[in-house]
Amino acid sequence: MVRVISEKFRSRRKLRQGFVLLTVLVGVLMISALAAVLQGRTAAVIRVFGRIEDAHRVTLAELSVNARVRSIWRDAGPGQPADGRVVIVQQDGWNWETRVTDVEGLVDLYVSPDELLGILPGQNAEDIAERRSAAIELLPVGSRWLTETQTLAQFGFNAAERDQLAPLVTQRARTGAINPDLAPEELAQGALGISQQDIAGGELAEITIRRLH
Repeated sequence: MVRVISEKFRSRRKLRQGFVLLTVLVGVLMISALAAVLQGRTAAVIRVFGRIEDAHRVTLAELSVNARVRSIWRDAGPGQPADGRVVIVQQDGWNWETRVTDVEGLVDLYVSPDELLGILPGQNAEDIAERRSAAIELLPVGSRWLTETQTLAQFGFNAAERDQLAPLVTQRARTGAINPDLAPEELAQGALGISQQDIAGGELAEITIRRLH
């Protein structure tokens, strides 16, 4: 009788030990899984913060370049060229393509006639005119999007096209005409064949900045 009770006791003890061991193993697995999840999330957060830091560095550098170009323009006075010629500026280990262009030498996205839209490189005048009409219909009368980049996006241009066209367009010109003497090289030839009047310039310039990779 004593032997039977002893066997049952040992059996129950082994069973309890087995449950304890199983519980410990489940706990270890859960902790390991949680550690792996936390490690993955930590790595993802580090990558996100890294991208934010890189973007912040680029933005600060671009602001510095913009300030330098504006300072040079202000100090040089009205004799400083505003014909869109490219000037390379080094800032924070990067090369930056900078342009200063009088707005009367650019194609105005809102008021330039259809034929001027067609001198933009790689673009069709009728196509842009249709895009412009459709996009402007969505705006309250007399209003505009905040920047040329936003306007180009609303006209349906993709990121690569916006990057190409940004130095060549404006939305601040006083008229829809263009002064060939102030136009960037990419527009000058086409502008000669269209413009029939000499438009005064030098009052308002566009500064465009692009980081070179």
